[in-house]
Amino acid sequence: MNKVRPQQKSTIAVYGFSHKENEIINSSLANSTMELFVAEYATDLFAIDHLMIIVNVSRVPYSELKQLFAYYKQVPAFSESVILLGDCTQLDVNNRMTVYTEFDDLQKNLKYLLLAAHKQRKNAESFSRSISYALIILKMITENPGISSKEIADRLELSPRSVTRYIETLNMSGESIVYNRKRNGWSLEYNEPLLKL
Repeated sequence: MNKVRPQQKSTIAVYGFSHKENEIINSSLANSTMELFVAEYATDLFAIDHLMIIVNVSRVPYSELKQLFAYYKQVPAFSESVILLGDCTQLDVNNRMTVYTEFDDLQKNLKYLLLAAHKQRKNAESFSRSISYALIILKMITENPGISSKEIADRLELSPRSVTRYIETLNMSGESIVYNRKRNGWSLEYNEPLLKL
């Protein structure tokens, strides 16, 4: 029932590494849905959404490092994994960043880090999709009292059972959605959702 979307490639951005090091990192990419992006400037790292950013701080001009860290200080809930290589004692390292002092240590752990970042991104996307579906269903019920699970399912390309699970989740969150037997569909018990849509 759900459409299969083509797999989007996740980029792994690297900055400050030699050609050989980039090749080693590229060979560690977990699967064909990941591709290496070699940044030329620090702004390339946050101008595009990346799954992971790996920066060799010893080969990046200090002015660009300041720019990079200023960005991450302003955006506390960044979604990409940030890996730093080198001496970071003089930098304002966020607790969500991982630091390696030696390239060999980074190389040994890179596959694990990539898989963990991929899993974290998939979980975040799944959570966002679930929240979106729940809010859309709440809006549909609010605007169309008596709408059936099948109608909702057809419009959203979900199974009727999935629609029912989303409605159960909304009810657990405090909404009061009831099945109206007269209309053979769903409606709000008090005609007004708790969430203002």
